[in-house]
Amino acid sequence: MTQSLNPSVSIIVPTYNEADSIVSLIQELFNYLPDGEVVVVDDASADGTADLVAALNDPRISLVRRTRDRGLASAIMRGIIEARAPVIGWIDADAWMLPPLLPKMIEGLGDYDMVVASRFVEGGGDDRHWMRVLASRAMNSFAHLVLGGYVKDFSSNFVVIRRKVLDAVLPIPTGYGEFFIELVHRSQLKGLKILEIPYVLSERTGGTSKSAPNLTNFLFYGMRYALRIVMARIKGVHYD
Repeated sequence: MTQSLNPSVSIIVPTYNEADSIVSLIQELFNYLPDGEVVVVDDASADGTADLVAALNDPRISLVRRTRDRGLASAIMRGIIEARAPVIGWIDADAWMLPPLLPKMIEGLGDYDMVVASRFVEGGGDDRHWMRVLASRAMNSFAHLVLGGYVKDFSSNFVVIRRKVLDAVLPIPTGYGEFFIELVHRSQLKGLKILEIPYVLSERTGGTSKSAPNLTNFLFYGMRYALRIVMARIKGVHYD
């Protein structure tokens, strides 16, 4: 797919069975970031997600089809490799509420190194299933207890960051939300200036969730996240 020259920002969108939302999301992204680049990293979706992206035939889109690798963190890492802009961000494919916030987030990089869309600052919120909200708040409380720091939303996964500082803080690209937790922790330890901008997260309306609201999933992912948090503390230090 032919690429546009010199995009101002690259937004990475990892996808797996996101045919219901991917086209509208890309259109919304370009409504707010007309000179940006969208990097779609698709993990062999069975519902034609990648084909829908390819059919848009937009030079501002970079499409990566993965047939072997899997996972959110490695998809983001592949997107970072493919991205060409000095500012990089990533969002979920069903995050329809995020594109209007991106210009404000990018503007925040004038004084900060990283800008995080946050549910836990004034004006933010979480309107998902109560089990998701409870699990997210519990995990964030645990992260603050173990890792410290001033960032309130350790598990947002919606971020824009200057590329020139990104390499110094990237964690090992494994896992799902725990990748973002470690990224925030590393960024604080390195002294990056981080701004949180409020947003309200809504329940996804389509696609495939990796953590549907059931007890088995919450226990499985909760243990993974807790282990990654503890390991981040062991490898680093507590942020006071």
